[in-house]
Amino acid sequence: MTEKKINPLVLYWKFFKIGLFTFGGGFAMIPLIEREVVRNKWITQEDVADIVALSQSIPGAVSVNMSLFCGHRIGKAKGALIAVLGCITPSILLLILIAAFFRQIQDSPIVNHVFIGVLSAVVALILKAAVNMAKLAILDIPTLIITVLTVVGLVSFRS
Repeated sequence: MTEKKINPLVLYWKFFKIGLFTFGGGFAMIPLIEREVVRNKWITQEDVADIVALSQSIPGAVSVNMSLFCGHRIGKAKGALIAVLGCITPSILLLILIAAFFRQIQDSPIVNHVFIGVLSAVVALILKAAVNMAKLAILDIPTLIITVLTVVGLVSFRS
């Protein structure tokens, strides 16, 4: 889908922002990655669904895998490297920052409340990703039945 050359700094910044503002792991990043790459017309909505499925089927973090595949689709090997670095840089910086101040903040009620708020946002992002995938994956009555049975099974037999 990409016809024009994409500035590597723009690609890095897009994935950096996704990594910076997404807590809760790869599934919470799916709607943000999807929005950025589709809105910029780098990748189609249908291709994003394929990338999500592929990203889940190989070892590694879904967000890193998605960044890798999206970056590769956008700019080949260089694009893949730039997108992955953009995605993981905020996490690395945040871990360094938390490690430096952990002893001082570990018992803070404010920090605990922030994490509770972040958890709520993560649930909403994961739900949005599920709804978007369902729109693309549920094509007819049989796929709807399979989806419903799978959800019922997951809810009923969770560990």
